Amino acid sequence: MKKKILGVSFLYGRFKAVSIEKWGVGKSWEAPFMVKEANDMKEALATAVESTKYTGRDVTFVIEDKLLDHQFQKVPPMKQKDLSLYLSRKVAQEKKFEGEAIYSYSRTVSPKGGEVVSVNVLPKSFLDGIVTACRTLDLNIVRMVPMSVVLAQQIRNLSINDNEMAAVMTETGEKLPLVIGKTDGSMMLDRYLSRDVDGGKDASRISGEINRSIVFSKQQFGEKVSMLRLMGRFAESFVESLREKLEIPVECIRDTDHIFWIQESMKISLGDESNMVSAEIRKSFSKRRTYKIAAFLVFAFWVAAIILAGVMEVIILRGEHKLKWTRKQVVELKIKKAEWDKRYAELERLRRSVRMIDEDRIEPLSGWFIGYLGSTLPIGLVLTKARVFQDGSEWKLEIEGNSNIGLENTAKELKVFETKLTNGPYKVFITGNWHKDWLEHLQKGMIRPKDRKPFSIDGGIR
Repeated sequence: MKKKILGVSFLYGRFKAVSIEKWGVGKSWEAPFMVKEANDMKEALATAVESTKYTGRDVTFVIEDKLLDHQFQKVPPMKQKDLSLYLSRKVAQEKKFEGEAIYSYSRTVSPKGGEVVSVNVLPKSFLDGIVTACRTLDLNIVRMVPMSVVLAQQIRNLSINDNEMAAVMTETGEKLPLVIGKTDGSMMLDRYLSRDVDGGKDASRISGEINRSIVFSKQQFGEKVSMLRLMGRFAESFVESLREKLEIPVECIRDTDHIFWIQESMKISLGDESNMVSAEIRKSFSKRRTYKIAAFLVFAFWVAAIILAGVMEVIILRGEHKLKWTRKQVVELKIKKAEWDKRYAELERLRRSVRMIDEDRIEPLSGWFIGYLGSTLPIGLVLTKARVFQDGSEWKLEIEGNSNIGLENTAKELKVFETKLTNGPYKVFITGNWHKDWLEHLQKGMIRPKDRKPFSIDGGIR
């Protein structure tokens, strides 16, 4: 565990942070707004650092989100390296979203023997947005684990027999994560129940879902679930209603706020398979800082050499009687200057490396907008090019495509498409489109009814 770390609970857009110092828990802060985009994340992190007086660099996340997909995958016996390659292919084949995916996993057992892994899948763009926000603030994200993984760790502390299982449930704002597992940390089942708890009114539905999960686990694994532990500020009426409806003991631990879950997540090692932040991302931060420090030192030495050369020139002007000795010194200084020039060249190389690293940062806006285009494009239109790029401080876009549904229908669909873009969440403004090209082509007889009708739209994003 790091001596200093900023812990973040990020559950369905709710951002809560606390600084963990060498001496214990520091100040806490909760965002008064929902964090939905990269700019929101940057603002929340910056305010959290300022409000908690955090002076460290490392950040750890406990997350749960609609984009986070939880799967159970049965795998054949294989080595650790082969398992990673196998899961990478499975995740790429079965992901439920467009774009690249990242994943983490935890090992468990199969009800019919063999090995099963609990896999957590997330769009890579989600993590890239957080990494970019951290890098902008000179922070290093070292850990990101799902709430279900942290929840499963709590079963280790329960007093049950080795041949028994236990259930643990908490609240995350929108969902009620339910985990069934054993004291060795194995997760046998995890579910996310809809949250509609109000004075016990919804206890009947929730208890029914819990009972079904308990029966399913017993059928699959042949071991009974001996207890249910609730962890969170559940209403007393809800807890009592569950005790009446369930046939197993129910206990409730209420002092489990975001600080508790953050501290529990920090017990999971950085190298654990459930950590969604790779070692490459963690180490890249240290490399960037090393390059910057090296560049500064070389530059400082070069400046010192220039100053020293200037001082020697002044000495030369003080008297002709020291000219011979001074010339000798000048020769030596020129040799040293040549050496510093070589070092300066190395400094330039390091600067270019730093710029390349900075330029490689992924701006998630383009990925989000391309995904948005897929949901707004009318059926009759086909995109052949969609480019979103940054020109200075402005975001610009170029869209090209064609259609074979007739001139009139194509024009109607394009007008609908442009209306969705300009009135949508990205506030697109259009600087050039298909109208003028079509008029010229029609006048020259270049468009025939059976031809595909090309179109283009240029503009920007406010």
